[in-house]
Amino acid sequence: MASKEQIQEALDSLYKKYGNTLSMLSDTLDEIEVHKQKIERLESDAKIEPDMDLNLSTPEAIKQLEQTVLNRHEKK
Repeated sequence: MASKEQIQEALDSLYKKYGNTLSMLSDTLDEIEVHKQKIERLESDAKIEPDMDLNLSTPEAIKQLEQTVLNRHEKK
């Protein structure tokens, strides 16, 4: 049977290991948060739209061609 001192040493050793594990977990969670912020910043930067003023409306000639094609298709 183990003595009181041996049990206490084993318990102290277990708490020391548990403390080390908690410390590593805390450090890892901090690292994850830093990386999460970096990822969010990169995603945000990637969504920046260019500062250009473009006319994206369909030209009238294209609209007319589309209508011609649609009319031909409807006649069939």
